[in-house]
Amino acid sequence: MSTKNKMNIGRNILCGMLLLQGVAPLWAQVGGNNNTNDEVIVIKQYESTLQDADKISFNPIVPEAKTTVNEKLTYTNTDVAYKSTKFEPNALKPIALGREKPEKHNTSFIKFGFGTQLSPLAQLMYNGSNVKNTIGYGLWYNHLSAKGFKVKYQQFSDDALGAYVNFRPGEGKVEIGTAFAFRNLRTHFYGADSAESRKAVFQRLRSYDGNVFFKNAKANKIGLNFRQDLRFNYFQAKDGGANEWLAGGTTKLEKGFAKYHHVEASLDFDITQYKADTLSQQRNIFRFLAGYFFDNDDWFGRGDIGFAVDGKKAYLQAKLEAEKKLYKNYLIVFGKWHYGLDVNTFGSFATANNFVAGNLLLANTRTSDVEAGFKGTAKSLNYKFAFHYLRQNNKALFVNDSAHIERFNVIYDRADIFRIKAEAGYNIMEDLRVGLSLNYNLYKMKVQARAWHEPALNMALSATYNIQGKIIVGADFYAMAGAYALVPGGYEGQVTPNLIEKKIKGTADINLRAEYIFKNYLSFFANFNNLAHQKYQRYYRYQSYGFNCMAGAKFSF
Repeated sequence: MSTKNKMNIGRNILCGMLLLQGVAPLWAQVGGNNNTNDEVIVIKQYESTLQDADKISFNPIVPEAKTTVNEKLTYTNTDVAYKSTKFEPNALKPIALGREKPEKHNTSFIKFGFGTQLSPLAQLMYNGSNVKNTIGYGLWYNHLSAKGFKVKYQQFSDDALGAYVNFRPGEGKVEIGTAFAFRNLRTHFYGADSAESRKAVFQRLRSYDGNVFFKNAKANKIGLNFRQDLRFNYFQAKDGGANEWLAGGTTKLEKGFAKYHHVEASLDFDITQYKADTLSQQRNIFRFLAGYFFDNDDWFGRGDIGFAVDGKKAYLQAKLEAEKKLYKNYLIVFGKWHYGLDVNTFGSFATANNFVAGNLLLANTRTSDVEAGFKGTAKSLNYKFAFHYLRQNNKALFVNDSAHIERFNVIYDRADIFRIKAEAGYNIMEDLRVGLSLNYNLYKMKVQARAWHEPALNMALSATYNIQGKIIVGADFYAMAGAYALVPGGYEGQVTPNLIEKKIKGTADINLRAEYIFKNYLSFFANFNNLAHQKYQRYYRYQSYGFNCMAGAKFSF
């Protein structure tokens, strides 16, 4: 099949999804006074901000059915939801700003704010349904921009919009949903030594995402649970003229028998095509898993095995898990082994690091992750402690380009990673919550001297106090260890660059936040971020904005 025909197929898939229409909100958050059970639409489950970001999904998440959540025993750490006021044109957002208070009343709102770095914030979230709740729909829009005062061209503008539709026909036995999202990020390579014009360092990243799913919403006669997803992404970058399209799908089947026993199977495929000025790559990835799991509320065990096909090569896929309650829900021990293939794309790299070069060699990562630990819930306490041993073949690392030091290339190496992860949340009183999240990594590389741009430690400590349901105040302390960058440090014979390592200093800082709920439909907020004014670098030559604050209002409906 010719390249032209392949691109036509990609465009046809996109057009089909546009006709089906839909777009998911980035995510709806759950929360409010601990004495209430607020009904919300759960768009995306909480993910720790300290998680590994080797693989990033682009597709908009289609919201599930409405769910009632009791937050009394839940906690969140320093969220980096898009709605946080982080002024850093780096989409990875590893630890940055304090989280915004979760939405308390209605899931639909309009929000406006303005901050110190000439930074307007505008947000719209609307969720609706018909009288019989057989159709759910919504749309959202977010804008955030900022401009630094001391570093030339340190500025960005980020816009995202989308919509979604869910439909439960007939008696609601099945559910169909579709979503579409668009993001336009405009930033600059402000890490350059000098630039003759703003146009010379301008970078624009655009992403078009579509998703369609079909699943059973109720138990059926044969006891079979199923879900089918189809997804599409088109990603383009102005610098280097790079573009990439991805089409994929996932089929999941699960059937229970004899009360506690289940069999399951999944089939997943990703077809990507990446084109830049000097190269073109197409990859076809297929993954299959099948197995069994057992769950009787005291023991949980799972064993799945399968294969992944990457072009002409096949690799093992495996998922083994075991979990045992030692003392009610207070103490649970667990062990896991996951072995699989992760797809790396140009879009995932550019989303993680907005300053990548336009020509990147793409390779997929094979990961073996052995995890063991314990967790539990005791009254107002939640905790989890885990030890990981990961071996990653083709682990991606960002290094500065030899010709343009302000841009980044990707190199690959085998990495052995020893990781300790700890999370805990505690409700000291009904309206006072604290949370801790810690992630420590020890890297051993096969070829490279270090794991470039990978900090060993990320830590976040947060506290939130709800004063009679009218005033919510919070504070966050976060820290990130230093890292190392591999950069050009001179030339030998005017041809071969002499690469040297540079230390990137670690950072620690504090955020404060407050919100006054004037009425159920109207509230006012203020955030004060990075009080110590630490202009740390997540990637070499790209310092953050330091201290910033933002104030505004939100109208819920």
